[in-house]
Amino acid sequence: MEVVTIIGMVINAFIAVVNIIDITKGRALKPVDKVLLSLGLCRFVLQALLIMDTVKYFIWFSDVPFQAETALWLGVQKALDHCNLWLTAWLCLLYCVKIVHCRLHSFLKQKIPRLILPVIVESVLMSMLSGGLLAWSFHEKFIKSTSKNSSIHLDFEINIPPLVIGQFLPFLIAAISTLLLLKTLLGHVCRIKNRGDFSSLKMDIHIASIRTVLLFFLISALKLISIIVKSTAPTNSIFFILSFLLSSAFPTFHSIAICLGNSKLKGIFCKAKSWVKQCKIIQQNNSSNILTSI
Repeated sequence: MEVVTIIGMVINAFIAVVNIIDITKGRALKPVDKVLLSLGLCRFVLQALLIMDTVKYFIWFSDVPFQAETALWLGVQKALDHCNLWLTAWLCLLYCVKIVHCRLHSFLKQKIPRLILPVIVESVLMSMLSGGLLAWSFHEKFIKSTSKNSSIHLDFEINIPPLVIGQFLPFLIAAISTLLLLKTLLGHVCRIKNRGDFSSLKMDIHIASIRTVLLFFLISALKLISIIVKSTAPTNSIFFILSFLLSSAFPTFHSIAICLGNSKLKGIFCKAKSWVKQCKIIQQNNSSNILTSI
């Protein structure tokens, strides 16, 4: 699992660095790129904390005894996780506004560049609220458990408010945006088929977009299901372990889907890949030249 997390850190760092380089070169970021930058940084920090948890476990070879400060650590992790989901939802909404045409399409396209920064700030505040609720609930549960010498486990009822704020609402926004996107893309495909232009480049682009949107929706749905199962299943059950693994892998697999569906990121990755291949070829040629000269 740690390998998947490290891969995710590399991918999210790549997403953030690409947009930071654009800023340093004086290029204005599009609203989608601003969300991608925030999403890459958020996921990188979140996965770094997950790696720190793993390192902490191996240092002490067991779970560290619970202290009050652990509630703060939990709150920060959950706030980052919820911020990740809110930014994912706004990303789906931006793609929806970009493609889906409606009466407010031109109005929304004009307003979105001004609203994108407040939306990102709102995502951070909502995530801090849900993370803070979880941290406070966990701290209260710790105080009661120490007085009764019982184990610490948050009830599902305590999880409902942060679950709604940090998980269900962003999933609902992403799901509605995804359905509208699919409806529009399928409509375009039907019109292309009716024209008999099956070999058109537009057909390939639309089919690739449909696959990407479906992948986004599937990964987000699995994330929500894993969170619900993890909140209700016993901690020693196989369902809890599977849901934990699915939830932890979400930032990695969703970021991979973003890179595959984003033309700018995909193009830069292909250029970097070809550059690495050229460097290897040059290094091999230099080593062969050294061997022949000996």
